[in-house]
Amino acid sequence: MNRMAKLFFLVVPALAAGILIILYFSFNILVKQAVESFGSRLTGTEVHLQRSHISLFSGRGQLKGLTISNPRGFSRQAAFRLGEIRIALALSSVFSSRIFIEEIFINEPEILYEKGGRGSNITAILTHARSLTQTKKPVPASPSPAAGPGSEKYVRIQDFIIKNGKIHMSVAGLDKKLVSIALPDMHVKDIGKEEKKMTAVRVFEVLLGELNRKILWAVTGSSLPFAEEGKKVIEKLKGIFTR
Repeated sequence: MNRMAKLFFLVVPALAAGILIILYFSFNILVKQAVESFGSRLTGTEVHLQRSHISLFSGRGQLKGLTISNPRGFSRQAAFRLGEIRIALALSSVFSSRIFIEEIFINEPEILYEKGGRGSNITAILTHARSLTQTKKPVPASPSPAAGPGSEKYVRIQDFIIKNGKIHMSVAGLDKKLVSIALPDMHVKDIGKEEKKMTAVRVFEVLLGELNRKILWAVTGSSLPFAEEGKKVIEKLKGIFTR
């Protein structure tokens, strides 16, 4: 083997590896930026993602350190802390008019549920999302060559799962006490399937609405054991949340 051939077999694999590394980091930087930008528009609050780790080959990976801030009028704490979200994405669908996600699995999320005079922080975020579905102006999920500039993305999620979550409840007038209870597990299937095309905004609204119902059930109907002080607070909370 001559010198040029040896050089070729050394340089080409190194160059290919370098290109893959650049593509990987570029793709995950774009995912992080898209989650933060679109998430902020969806919720009307600040959304921050520590990092994205999704494979360019399988479309599987994790989103780590996702936090959604409280809306105005509530505390400065985060309404949602989602430590790790496992995701399985059909990468080819990213460039089409409909993004297909096989699974989103959120394990051990922490939700701060605050009740004020004008409702809860979760309801405030949900109200903002609903206002977006009622406007005629499209809210693009991400650029798409197939969809065209300014078009909305449709989204289909095969399985959306939340497990082992916690709700930290805070109510004005209760000396800033926080009471933590379990969030019921949640599994929603076939969101935005073929006969029911749904935009990304509409998907978020539906999922947050279902999560809000789970939270309300946990607060008003939970029979989990509590310490004596916690039981007294829960009784007060039930009266407030069921008004």
